[in-house]
Amino acid sequence: MKTFLKAHWKNLIMINFEVPKELLQPYVPQGTEIDLWKGKAYLSLVAFLFDKTYVLGIPALWNQKFEELNIRFYIKRVEDKEEKRGVAFIREIVPKPLVTSLANLCFSEHYETLKMGHKTIYFDSTKKEIKNLEYTVEKNGFHRVSARLTSNLIDLPKESFEEFIAEHYWGYSKVNCKKTIEYEVQHPKWRIFNGAKVSFNCDFRALYGEEWAFLNRQNPVSMFVAEGSEIKVGFPKTISW
Repeated sequence: MKTFLKAHWKNLIMINFEVPKELLQPYVPQGTEIDLWKGKAYLSLVAFLFDKTYVLGIPALWNQKFEELNIRFYIKRVEDKEEKRGVAFIREIVPKPLVTSLANLCFSEHYETLKMGHKTIYFDSTKKEIKNLEYTVEKNGFHRVSARLTSNLIDLPKESFEEFIAEHYWGYSKVNCKKTIEYEVQHPKWRIFNGAKVSFNCDFRALYGEEWAFLNRQNPVSMFVAEGSEIKVGFPKTISW
């Protein structure tokens, strides 16, 4: 794989909702289908930190470290009998206009630039173990995603719901009804913080529009925090039908 972008994705807070398949269908890129877990469709609100970002092997200067908050769902594509399990994004929020422009231009993504922040509190002065995480966004109000961590990192349980959510190594974006962008994402299998306590105060209507306002009244089925790792994103490939 030729690398377009290299970075560290750190401390991913993943908040997962069951949603009707019909609601996701208009967002499904051509040539893919919704990837179900035990017959049900899921959407995730994910907050994390980009760090040590390189584009085409060059440090991203003033864009090396920044927050992201996105909502995504899970899809798959079969090519030459190989099943490629991936994600598609409904909206991605970052605080960097250049990141927004590059992602939307090169990957046909749905980035938006808003004021964001994050806070990290450690167990002690060595800063080796994180105690509390917080990500914030400002849009028609103040939105927060946070977690209280433990020092107990564990491997993703095999064939678990958490593994289903975290283990997708392809990204897809819908250009139009005849074109889809595909790109590969490489990273080692992540560990998760066992016993992490996640909380959030987000207005989905304000952030993502009336269509997603129902999530304000719906409890997530799962919330967890992944440690993250260095990642590599391949060059986007346009698939046409």
